[in-house]
Amino acid sequence: MRLYCKICYEHWSLRDLKLAINNPKYIAFNKFAQVASALGSSKRLEILEHLAQGERSIDVLAQLLGSTLANTSQHLKRLREAGLVSSRKVGKFVFCRLSGDSVIDLISALQRTSEEHVAEVK
Repeated sequence: MRLYCKICYEHWSLRDLKLAINNPKYIAFNKFAQVASALGSSKRLEILEHLAQGERSIDVLAQLLGSTLANTSQHLKRLREAGLVSSRKVGKFVFCRLSGDSVIDLISALQRTSEEHVAEVK
């Protein structure tokens, strides 16, 4: 059984709700994990890099990635759920952009950390 939690706009199991009540940090850590999971795909990181340059339609992003429209849409859905990307619809086109400057800061921090700690990135 899943319940709707208005605090974080996610579906939670009864077990998760009990953990959240007993440990307020549980919700915060769950959101951190959701963002980290969204960053765990090289395609999604590439999407974020393109969006850091400016707003793009899903069609254009799919072309830039060399991916299908459906696959690109699924990646964008994960990024939207994590709060990293926002979108707007104009006619039949959907345009996406980073949800704020903090996303650029996050990407930069991830890149710096990778360069410092992963030999292949240097």
